[in-house]
Amino acid sequence: MLSVLKNGRFARLWLGQSISFLGDWLDVLALLSLLAFRWHASPFELSLFGLFMALPWAIIGPFAGVFADRWNRKGTMIAADLLRAAIVLGYLAADSVLQVYVLLALKGAVSTFFSPARLATIKQIVPEEGLLSANSLSQLSLQFTKIIGPAVGGVLVVAFGESFCFWADSLSFLASAAMIATVSLPTRRAKPLEPGAAVPGVAVATDIAAPRTPTGWAAFVGDFRAGLRHIIGSPPLLWTVLLTAAIAFSIGLIDGVCAAFVRETLGASPEAMGWLMAAVGIGATVSAVWAGQYGRRFSREGLCITGTLGLGVGIVLMSAVTYTALLTPGLIMGFALLAGLGVGLVSVALPTLLQTHTPDEKMGRVSAATDSLATGVQLVSFPSSGALAGAIGAASVLLGGGLALTLAGLAGWGTMPARGKGRAETGTATAGD
Repeated sequence: MLSVLKNGRFARLWLGQSISFLGDWLDVLALLSLLAFRWHASPFELSLFGLFMALPWAIIGPFAGVFADRWNRKGTMIAADLLRAAIVLGYLAADSVLQVYVLLALKGAVSTFFSPARLATIKQIVPEEGLLSANSLSQLSLQFTKIIGPAVGGVLVVAFGESFCFWADSLSFLASAAMIATVSLPTRRAKPLEPGAAVPGVAVATDIAAPRTPTGWAAFVGDFRAGLRHIIGSPPLLWTVLLTAAIAFSIGLIDGVCAAFVRETLGASPEAMGWLMAAVGIGATVSAVWAGQYGRRFSREGLCITGTLGLGVGIVLMSAVTYTALLTPGLIMGFALLAGLGVGLVSVALPTLLQTHTPDEKMGRVSAATDSLATGVQLVSFPSSGALAGAIGAASVLLGGGLALTLAGLAGWGTMPARGKGRAETGTATAGD
């Protein structure tokens, strides 16, 4: 798995993102602490945290993907990091839940441009046989910082206050931008429109080498439609996108009440929230390492299903134990660890499937459309979880989310389009950023 780090361009991109991930987890813990424990936000207000994170992805995401395929990917990532470094400092001046959520949405809007550019860049600089390892390392750094970030963040919030974490996150974005600036990307041929793409009122050449005349809005619409056609026309890719949406809906239910669940079962403590998130991170780290080392022996679809079922069962057990006399913080952390094992498998296999079945020139659009659909369903699940928690309790909503994940895994198993390793349906990188 570590052999992919011999690719210097990926290694620098990975290092920059690892630093940024650490800052992000400090940021998330500080915001949840501010809302749940300092301002005593209601379960419904806490559920809006996820809603405002999801909203930009649902509205802006599909269009951002078109630009990620058109723009200089390296420049896009650097600009996004610099903008986010400035936005997170706005939390220092926020004095209401609404102001926090507006800033959260702004940060998410900028991230919609960064994420597809990053995923496309990984595909661009890493050979297909190294994609699983590259995504495993990306997930490993995410989950390792999830272990360190929340646990350390809880201590830092108590010792220095939430503002310390906001400063740290801003600096992490600057560090990420500096690392990305050192990465040189190979050349690739921009393809603003697919051969034969249907654009009202515009004649499009069918020869891929012919000049492409559509410009402006017509060209944009053509690019957007081409990305959607590729998803619908590829059964393995469509299966991946729909499974991603089902998982996202269930996780929206879970994340929307997580802080309230901790408050109800483990006490109003930032440290408890940090340790629960760290337990999930430990499990995900272990499974991400395993997937990077041995995952190529199994189908990527199978890894997705196994991870979904593990995540669902872990959440079901974590919430069900609150109704028994066995309730202890240690047992809840143990089930959170099991859920984390599932998170790691899903988070490594899903992006690898997207990259495998998508050519380079469509990668930004496909990844952005997938993110948009996933976060779009969370626009329903996040506020629903808050309203339900007020009526039946956070633990019951958590239990429902775990059952939904388990059902999604079983449905995915029954509809799995391929059980082999799968060959890439990708194009060669030929043009340049």
